[in-house]
Amino acid sequence: MIQQHLAQQKLIQQQILQIVQKKLLHQQQKKTVDWDKEADAIKNADPKAVLSVKMDESGILPTNILEALKGTDKKLVLDMGNGIKWIINGADISKIPSKDIDMSVTVGGNAVPENVIKNSNLGKDVKKTLQVSLGHDGEFGFKPVLSLEIGKRICRTVCKSVLL
Repeated sequence: MIQQHLAQQKLIQQQILQIVQKKLLHQQQKKTVDWDKEADAIKNADPKAVLSVKMDESGILPTNILEALKGTDKKLVLDMGNGIKWIINGADISKIPSKDIDMSVTVGGNAVPENVIKNSNLGKDVKKTLQVSLGHDGEFGFKPVLSLEIGKRICRTVCKSVLL
């Protein structure tokens, strides 16, 4: 009986160790953006180029990228993952922020109180809402365009009310 219990404990410890090792390996494989390389790519791109960057989990956009983009007709697409993209046109950058900007986007949640939604001009037939929260609070210093892929099923029920 004791040997069986010890064998089970050993098996559990091995399983835990495997899980921890997988998580550590996953964290090591996460890629971060080489922003100096991206800034060089922006500077050397064609005058009306559209460049795309797959953002890392931090969602942080360094100011040197905006400096490289400012005053040009180049566009930068920040691919946040999960169908979420920011599009920044260099011509729309009026001011470089003093610090890096959190461009992270959270889709879902309950940031907007239910009574605010019910009292809004969305219409009384709205049954579902999709809430979006931004990591940045305040002015950007440029006019980013946020693009979300929300799917046809949701859009049939929600977008008509929002877009009308």
